[in-house]
Amino acid sequence: MTAWGGEADEIRLLVDDLAELLGRSVVVNDPLVRQIYGSRHFEDEDPVRIRAVLQHELGAEVTAHVVDQDIPRWPSAGRLPGAPALGLLPRWCVPLRADGAFLGTVMVIDADRTLTGAEQAAIDEAAHAVAALLAARAQVADARRDERDRTLRGLFGSADGDREAAVETLRDSGFPDRAQLVAMVVEVTSVRHSDAQIELALRHARSIVEAASRTPGLGLVTGGRIELVQHRPSAAVPDALREAADRIRHGLFRALGPQAGVVVGTGSPATALARIRASHRQAIAAVRAARRLPALDGVAIWDELGGNAPLLSLPDDLPPDAPAARALRAIDADDAGPRLRETLRAYLDHACSAPRTARALNLHRTTLYYRLNQIRELTGYDLGSGHDRFALQLQLRIEALGPRT
Repeated sequence: MTAWGGEADEIRLLVDDLAELLGRSVVVNDPLVRQIYGSRHFEDEDPVRIRAVLQHELGAEVTAHVVDQDIPRWPSAGRLPGAPALGLLPRWCVPLRADGAFLGTVMVIDADRTLTGAEQAAIDEAAHAVAALLAARAQVADARRDERDRTLRGLFGSADGDREAAVETLRDSGFPDRAQLVAMVVEVTSVRHSDAQIELALRHARSIVEAASRTPGLGLVTGGRIELVQHRPSAAVPDALREAADRIRHGLFRALGPQAGVVVGTGSPATALARIRASHRQAIAAVRAARRLPALDGVAIWDELGGNAPLLSLPDDLPPDAPAARALRAIDADDAGPRLRETLRAYLDHACSAPRTARALNLHRTTLYYRLNQIRELTGYDLGSGHDRFALQLQLRIEALGPRT
């Protein structure tokens, strides 16, 4: 059987022939340990093998066990230890590579360690042929992907001519234009997976969205991020966007494990491809919010960011050491720094009203004035100046949004 379905092809025939020769179950997994092709059973199947056939996945614990063996770095074939508690029998594994790229693994169940040297050589020979076919297929897919990625870069870019050409290309390809469209940005970090594995998982995120909405989507992978354009036939209200984002996160956690860092940001709906750039820029700011604000639990919707939205649109690489940042550090360096910061924040938040600030902090007004004078002397900022107040409050808001990365 094949997890992809469809007609038999050369890889499937190689897998079936090898399985018949060995009299053992054989599978080919992709770099994320998802089954691509599998032979019939030979009464050697274990619970993991049965689950892979029925549910097209191994389960998070088994996947983590396989990932922990670090097969992409194996120099040659080797034995994957079993995990009885997980229902996993030992397997003989051959890493699939082409031009140094890890393409997946051939796995053969070998519970009793009875594979002979000749059988291991046969597995190596078949694996070499499978790797060559996977590499050829990847080369064709990469060429198509490169063309699509150029189109998406034009769609998201600032050059009007490139964007108009991209819109025309997508229209000609049949992508819905005059429809409810929304941009989503997904970022992934994982110390347990290679860049290639993360990229594969991100490309899978696009198929998750497409399957859920039953409409086509577009995805541009750059580093540990995928930038998506999704057609939303129903109103792209925040609840619907959050449901789609949660579905993506769940799918990525299944592929990469719960330890992976996955954050999603979505922009506002756009009614045409030519207007999607604004939604895309909003999604980039939203994913920055999801990354920096733990309270958002990994998902940020642009329309729900409120007053923080403009600040989160600032780039992560702002010039360091702004004057207002130095002023706040001067406060922090003083022995009374924590209470002076609290006083400054309260004073600004209460529209510089001394009576309201004193009540909020439960202070005598004379004590409040003393602290405000200390702040003026430490920072050189005049709290009677609207310009100075704005600079300090803006810096406090930026710092409250968490560290910039």
